[in-house]
Amino acid sequence: MSWIVLSLLTAFSQSLKDVFSKKKLHRIDEYSIAFLMGIFSIIFVFIFLILAKNTSMEKIFPDSASVFFIPQFEELSVSFWEALFINGTLNLIATVVYLKAIKHSELSVTIPMLAFTPVFLIFTSPIILGKSELPNLVSLMGILLVVFGSYLLNINECHLGFWKPFRALLKENGPRLMLLVAFIWSITSIYDKVGSRETSSIFWTLSVHFYINIFIGIILIFRRLKKIETFKISHIKEIIPIGLFNSLTSLFQMTAVQLALVANIISIKRTSIVISTIFGYLFFREKNIRSRILGASIMVLGVIFITLS
Repeated sequence: MSWIVLSLLTAFSQSLKDVFSKKKLHRIDEYSIAFLMGIFSIIFVFIFLILAKNTSMEKIFPDSASVFFIPQFEELSVSFWEALFINGTLNLIATVVYLKAIKHSELSVTIPMLAFTPVFLIFTSPIILGKSELPNLVSLMGILLVVFGSYLLNINECHLGFWKPFRALLKENGPRLMLLVAFIWSITSIYDKVGSRETSSIFWTLSVHFYINIFIGIILIFRRLKKIETFKISHIKEIIPIGLFNSLTSLFQMTAVQLALVANIISIKRTSIVISTIFGYLFFREKNIRSRILGASIMVLGVIFITLS
């Protein structure tokens, strides 16, 4: 049952990262935050690795080698490099799009779109893994719950027409962009399992962060560092919590996928939808919170149905 605890910790860390990111995005552009977040994430993962190696922390895990093993360069397989290229490239796009999404819209209407990740997984997983199973009745019920929950996010618009809640949702940049992130993550979550099994949770997490940061750095150079002022010491300090919770999210998830099915991990991780919706009200006083919590909860229920299938 340790994978359930790790998945819940993934959800909570993800939500806290969302809160700190949204707070800073009005002052610092998403590319700079993505770059600095990656730097601090790498630092925190290294610190965790050092602590684990010098304490008895490794004994907590049933198979510590799958979590803490650091392979030699020549031991890295072709499958690892393929997974890193695909995962890193897609996560590079998802990271920037994710930050743009929460920058332009409220957390309580944007984050719930991530509930569509397991919906997309129903279709992307068979394509990538070579299985040809169609969604069963339980999966279809889950999909309908996710769609219905998304309708409730803007239920206050229904007096303007039956389809208005959907139109209002897709009219906003944030939800539209987050749907793209949900689709990308339905692919990268599969390659996370491949990469972490080929090496270890720690090494895979570091590899992905290094890959993303290298190319984010190149993007910043091509942008000629127009936002160079965002690298002031005061701004860099503000990104530390984002990097901390981002690294914890990655570590918890990469470790969890060693112990259970990808779909199960992602499903529990999606409880961050409800947590972030609540945080949206607590920290940013977002409106229509009751209908949005209800909608987010129904979407999570739909995710659970998909998992049970």
